[in-house]
Amino acid sequence: MKDSFYSSFEGMHRGDREDIKNRLCVYLPFLRPFSLTSSDRVLLDLGCGRGEWLELVTTEGFTAKGADLDEGMLSYCNDLGLDVVQDDAISFLKQFPDDSIDVVSSFHVIEHIGFDNVKLLIEQALRVLKPGGIIILETPNPENIVVASSSFYLDPTHIKPIPNQLLSFLTEYIGFARTKVLRLQENKLLHSKDDIELIDVIAGVSPDYSVVAQKKSDDSVMSQFDEAFGLEFGLSFNVLANKFNSNLNNKFYNFSIEIDSLKREFNVITEECNHLRARNDELQSMVAEQHSEIARQAAEITRQDAEIARQDAEIARQDTEIARQDTEINDVKQLVGKSFFNRIKSIIKGN
Repeated sequence: MKDSFYSSFEGMHRGDREDIKNRLCVYLPFLRPFSLTSSDRVLLDLGCGRGEWLELVTTEGFTAKGADLDEGMLSYCNDLGLDVVQDDAISFLKQFPDDSIDVVSSFHVIEHIGFDNVKLLIEQALRVLKPGGIIILETPNPENIVVASSSFYLDPTHIKPIPNQLLSFLTEYIGFARTKVLRLQENKLLHSKDDIELIDVIAGVSPDYSVVAQKKSDDSVMSQFDEAFGLEFGLSFNVLANKFNSNLNNKFYNFSIEIDSLKREFNVITEECNHLRARNDELQSMVAEQHSEIARQAAEITRQDAEIARQDAEIARQDTEIARQDTEINDVKQLVGKSFFNRIKSIIKGN
């Protein structure tokens, strides 16, 4: 095998062969009805790359032919003995007659060739397909914001992303009878995830999509493919955005319920606080009254202490006065006694 820049780039970013083949199995419901409608099933793969798809459809009974411009890619196919040529997609298609092919597939090619060439490719595919034949066009999905703004431009050969609405319209405009959009390669856990986050909306949309379009045929042929065209695939931006909005609304609703509950609790607490405040005011009033009474009683005690002190002073004064009077009485007694004694003595002497 011979590696080129692009084959090396694919090897790093696209994944290994088995992973790619497992991903491509999503298209088998569109291929298996051909076993009922076509005896010699032929498939053309445009931009066949390393040939994973050619390998897979060969095991499904198709005669598979591929074309690619990259020599490094084709070396993988040649090593596997696959039927491939080095050619561009449109030139390759032009080599086949009208109504001769069952399936035309193109995986991650149309984003490389410009819109006018995409239109021409689809016109040529419609020409070479048998009635009831299908075209598969897989490409990066610009619904995924990370793809549209960043990862698409990792490949320097990409020109511009193509919205699925435009590609679906183009296939119908050119003449295909019906189309189906398949969104691909998303994280499967997101399908059942309830708590969708903003990062899921930005990066979780299916990073690839394909348009499968079918050429008009009899109802007996078209009906064999109804089940496949009725299947749903992948995650769109709207689905994830609606889930995110629903989740956000549920959170807001739950928040509003919690807020209402908190408001009720707050009102109860406020009422209790008001009751406690009123009780506190009542107690403070009682304390103030008690303080006033204590002050009055303290003043009365002070007055009584002053009165007692005054009375003590009066008693002391009276005690002093009594002592003074006792002294005077004693002095008088002594004086009277002395005078009386002298008179008696004088009387005695006179006799």
